[in-house]
Amino acid sequence: MSKLRRYVVLPAYGFRGPALAQSALLRAPGAAVRLSARPGLRGGASLDNAATSIRVLDSIHEDGPKLVEMSPEAEFNLRAEIPGLKIVPVVTYKTMRAEQHVRRPPKAEEAAQTVAMNAKIVDAATGAPLAGANLIAFTDFRNRIGDKGFSDASGVVSLPTISVGADLDRIYVYPPAGYWGHYSASQKAPSGTTIRLAAIDMTANTACSLAFAGKCLRTRGSASRSPSSIRASQNIILRCLTLAAARI
Repeated sequence: MSKLRRYVVLPAYGFRGPALAQSALLRAPGAAVRLSARPGLRGGASLDNAATSIRVLDSIHEDGPKLVEMSPEAEFNLRAEIPGLKIVPVVTYKTMRAEQHVRRPPKAEEAAQTVAMNAKIVDAATGAPLAGANLIAFTDFRNRIGDKGFSDASGVVSLPTISVGADLDRIYVYPPAGYWGHYSASQKAPSGTTIRLAAIDMTANTACSLAFAGKCLRTRGSASRSPSSIRASQNIILRCLTLAAARI
């Protein structure tokens, strides 16, 4: 049995097409439905449910792009049954992490410090403490010398190898999930300073949220748009449906 894959199904041009709304196979998300087998596959291959089964997982509009799950064989059957579709495999990318590495000074130098640098990480809007934020401070960024630590339940993080008032080249804060990070440069090591992290607003009026909500499909027709504009918007739709695929 072939392994199921996820695809985004679109019209050959633009985003809205009558074939996507009129076909019972693609009209709305729901249970798996059966395709007709291609003439060349009649016989043993047509008996394989994976070769003739398709399931719509999500859709941004009745006649707009669909996120579907089917086998590669079913993809060919779908192309034969409903000609003129654009069927794009969903590709999942891993999030790149580029966290700074730090080298702590020798123990003797650490013991010589008096008051350790410390900071409190809080929500910028509510002031609530944030646990799990990774604070990295460099006293010598070129040689990656400094210290790092994670904020506790009270949002407090202490860096014992850096004394208050020391010259810092850079400060990075890698946030917990749902927040933007922080960066600052050329400052003195603080004592008890508060670093405020802004929450990521998933309801913001971004291109991705507009596309996922289908607003761009309802407010602009593809007939009056240039091919380059259509391709750019199509890429936004594909990215949003890929995000939806990761959540299902």
